[in-house]
Amino acid sequence: MAKVKYTGAGAMVSVDVADDGIFVDVGCTTSMTPPPQVLTDIDVTCQQDASADSEPGIEQLSQSSFVEPYDYVATQTLIDDFYDSRAVKDWKYTFTKGTDSQVIAFSGYVSGLVPNSAGGNDPLTRTVTITRTSGVTYNPV
Repeated sequence: MAKVKYTGAGAMVSVDVADDGIFVDVGCTTSMTPPPQVLTDIDVTCQQDASADSEPGIEQLSQSSFVEPYDYVATQTLIDDFYDSRAVKDWKYTFTKGTDSQVIAFSGYVSGLVPNSAGGNDPLTRTVTITRTSGVTYNPV
């Protein structure tokens, strides 16, 4: 039996710049990590219990990140503006496989701009971190 090989894979980071529901692509990203969803465990174990017991609590804070090329001589970008203003924006990550797409959407603010190391023929990149301020939705397109 032959392996299934997926083709046409791609991903794009977009942000609602003007808070009008129109998303603008951030541009080239070399990797991205969507925000995780993790519930806090509430320990409800009694002393006489033989094993631990827990109940689901509130959703924990989480962060998302992506790596983008960074041109240090370029003028300030939208991402830099979002960091400076601490503005909460709507973000979406669109993952595409052939004709199928999955959109991960959430709100958050840019909480980190970290330049990555470069050397030799490596490009200068930076990691952009977004701290999530809302729930995460997953929608097939």
